[in-house]
Amino acid sequence: QLTPGQRVVVARHLAAFASRYGGSVTPAGVYTDSLDDRGERLRLEDARGEPILDCRYDRRWYPLTDGLGFALVVRDEQADPAAWDTRARLCVRYV
Repeated sequence: QLTPGQRVVVARHLAAFASRYGGSVTPAGVYTDSLDDRGERLRLEDARGEPILDCRYDRRWYPLTDGLGFALVVRDEQADPAAWDTRARLCVRYV
């Protein structure tokens, strides 16, 4: 369960994540697949299966995010989630 404003991280490689970020962030789990380089739909659901967030991304919005250690992040977390799947709502951050 997440409280308002709380964040969660899912890492692909726990050891690599710990090496990079130390103990400041504890991943909630391991991501075993990969996101499609052509873009993909991301959906976060609550315990009842109701959508909390449902958006798409396109790697062409910011090519720098393709394997160079950068991530797409939401510019304004208070914005209407329906608008998160637009390039204007996202920015690039080195992670």
